[in-house]
Amino acid sequence: MEDFKCIIDTSLISESEKIKEDLFKGPSLNILILLLKGEKTASEISRNLNIPIFSTRLYLSRLQNYNMIVESKIIKNEKTVEKVYKLTTTKLEIINSQTNSNISEKTKQEECNSMAEYFNKLTSNAIGNIYKYTDSPYIIKSCFISANTEKMAAFKEKLNALIDEFNEMEDVDEEKTYGLIVNFTPYELD
Repeated sequence: MEDFKCIIDTSLISESEKIKEDLFKGPSLNILILLLKGEKTASEISRNLNIPIFSTRLYLSRLQNYNMIVESKIIKNEKTVEKVYKLTTTKLEIINSQTNSNISEKTKQEECNSMAEYFNKLTSNAIGNIYKYTDSPYIIKSCFISANTEKMAAFKEKLNALIDEFNEMEDVDEEKTYGLIVNFTPYELD
């Protein structure tokens, strides 16, 4: 079984705010998701995501520095030489566990807001594309309940097991990518 590549853990990338910003506010996570479908050159990524080639190369360089992607080969044709990129693992998990107790409350709040922005983007993209896949299984639901903290902790363990089961179903030979976006938290209105 492949190791999971942790995309965001505040302690993992605290030495560089740029990769964190790229993943939440820039297109780096979109690049990773695009590479889930297979190897791509910088120009293919640039065209697919509609971002300038120079920006694409910058994001690719940062992703390489954090060992999230690697150059898999070089393609030479009559006019150009291009590097081909692939993920170091197809097991991507986006987490932000707020485990670093050395950061300020303000920083924690900013990180949570950044996470919310990106999860909003992921969810909007997933829901916005449902019309293309009406013949495929999908579900969109939200539930809000008042509950005992101990029962919620037990439910969290079951949810983690279900997420593990989902990840074990991966078949890299399949064309279609499915997403499971989970937001299980205490809830309050601001």
